[in-house]
Amino acid sequence: MKLSVISLFFLAIFLRTSSLIQGVDFEDGPPENEYPNNEYEEIATLEPEDAESNVTLQNDEIFKGNESIHVELPETTTESNIRRSFGNGKAKSPELDPDECGDPPAVTHAKVTSERQAKYRENAKVTYNCEFGFIVAGPMQFSECLRSEETEELYWTDPGNLCAPRSCGDPGLVSNAHRLGFVFTFPNKVSYECDDGYKLRGFGSRYCQASGTWSGSLPTCEPVFCNPPSDPKNGKVSYSSLKFGSELRYECDPGFNLKEGKGRICSENGTWVGEEPICKEAQCEPPVAPEFGSVQVLGNGVASMALYKCEDNFVLVGSATSRCLDIGVWTFPTPKCLEPCSVPKVAHGKIGRYVGSYGRNKFQELPEGAKTENNEKLYLTCESKYEPFGTTMMEEEITCNLGEWSRIPRCEPAKCRGPPPPTDNADMRSVNRTHKGGVVYLCKGYFKKTKFGNVTCSFGTWKGDTPVCKDTKCYLEKLSFTGLETKGLKNVYYRNQVFTATCKSGYNATKENNRITCVEGEWKGHLPPCLA
Repeated sequence: MKLSVISLFFLAIFLRTSSLIQGVDFEDGPPENEYPNNEYEEIATLEPEDAESNVTLQNDEIFKGNESIHVELPETTTESNIRRSFGNGKAKSPELDPDECGDPPAVTHAKVTSERQAKYRENAKVTYNCEFGFIVAGPMQFSECLRSEETEELYWTDPGNLCAPRSCGDPGLVSNAHRLGFVFTFPNKVSYECDDGYKLRGFGSRYCQASGTWSGSLPTCEPVFCNPPSDPKNGKVSYSSLKFGSELRYECDPGFNLKEGKGRICSENGTWVGEEPICKEAQCEPPVAPEFGSVQVLGNGVASMALYKCEDNFVLVGSATSRCLDIGVWTFPTPKCLEPCSVPKVAHGKIGRYVGSYGRNKFQELPEGAKTENNEKLYLTCESKYEPFGTTMMEEEITCNLGEWSRIPRCEPAKCRGPPPPTDNADMRSVNRTHKGGVVYLCKGYFKKTKFGNVTCSFGTWKGDTPVCKDTKCYLEKLSFTGLETKGLKNVYYRNQVFTATCKSGYNATKENNRITCVEGEWKGHLPPCLA
C-alpha cells in the first residue's frame, strides 16, 4: 500500500501515547508566526520499502506532555521526516474525515468487544463488555455512529455508565468484635477487631473479589484466659474464673497477715498484672497509750496482752485489757481516759443526788465543781416559781456520759399549767402558757368588747383583768311605758334598728316624736306618753 498523507496523519496520532497531540501540520515546516521560539529535533524517518509496503518507523519515541509532532512531506521524495517540537507554540489540530466518527467512546471498567475497524462510518456499531469484577448496570451496552439532523455531523451515541462494581453481599459479623468498613463491593475490604479480653483467631481482613465472593472465611474472637496462679508462701489463692478481668483473692494461713500488694487481675494479653501479696508472720502494731493514761504490754507477738491505766481523777472508758489476735489486730481499740464530770452552776436551781437506805428519800445537794463518776445520775431541782428547762417535770435527771452531761441543766420561769380566767360572752382564741405569755379573747356573736383586758402568765400564775363583752341587742320587754302597745311585736331589735311606738286602745298619743333606735344594746330617743 502506498504512503499517503492520511497514513502519515494516523501514524502521528499513534506516536502520541502519553499526551494529547497539540497539532499536526503537513506544510513545509511550521509557520514562524504560529510557532515562535520553537526548536526542532529530528527523531525518526519514515521510508516505504516499496510501493505495496506499509509505513515503518525506524526509531521508537515516546512523547511527553506539552509536546507536539511535525511531519514534513516533500513532494519529490517518498521519505518523510518526523520532528519533535519544544516550547509553548501550538500546532493546528487535524480535521477528521466528515464521513468518520473516530474512535468509539471509552467506558470506565469496560472494553469494546466488537472487531476494531480502521474507520468507523455512519451506522457503525460497537458493543461493550464489563471488566472482570464489574457487572452491567445500565440499559445500553453499545454505542452507534449516527449523523446529527441539525449539524449533519457524525457522533457516537452515549453508552452511559454501563459497569458497576460487583457486590459480595454482607460479609457477616463476628461475636465479641467490631467490624471496620461498610462498602461491600469489589475491590473493597472489611476488617475485624476483637473487643478487649478477646483475641483474633484467623485472618482479620476479608476482600471482596472480582468473582463476587469474599476471600477467606470469618475469623473468631476467643476469650483471653490467664494461666492458673500458684499459691503464695504461707497462704492460698482463690478465683472464680481465669478469664480477662478476673481478680485473684489471697488468704494467709493462721498466724500470717497479708502485706504489700493489692491483688492481681487477668489482663487483656493473658497475663496476671499487679503485685502479688506476701504473707508475713502476724504481728500486732504496738499499742498506743491513751491521753492522760498509760499502757503495759505483757508478752510478744500473737496472744500478747496490753494493760491500760488512767491517771488519778480520770475515768477509763473502754476495755482496760486487749489481746493480740493471730490476724495481727488487737481485740479492743485503745480506751479513753476522761476527766469526771463536774457539777455545773445552775441559776435558780441546785444539783444533787438522793441518798438513803431506800433510794430517793433524801436529796443531797452537791457543790459547784464536785466530781462525779462516769454514768452517774444526778438530779436538778429548781427554786419556787421556776422549773427545769424543756420538761414538764418538777425535776430533771442528768447523766455523766464520757465526761459530758447528757443535758445542760437549766432552770426557767415556770409555765402556767392551769386554765386562764374566763370571761362572759367571749371565747379564748390563743393561749401562751410560757412566762410573760398572754391570752387572746374574742367576743361572741352580737357582743361587743367594751373593756379591753390583759391576762398574762407570770411565773406559773395567770394575772390581769379579762375583757368585758356587752350585748349589742335591744329588747322591747325592757321598755316600761304605760299604755304602750307591744302585743304582736318582736321582742329583739339589733344595732341601728328603729321601733315605732303606738298606744293601746283607750290611750291617746301626744303629737311628739314616737320613734326610738337600738344603739349598742340600749334604746336611744324619747317616747311620748300615752294619755288615758
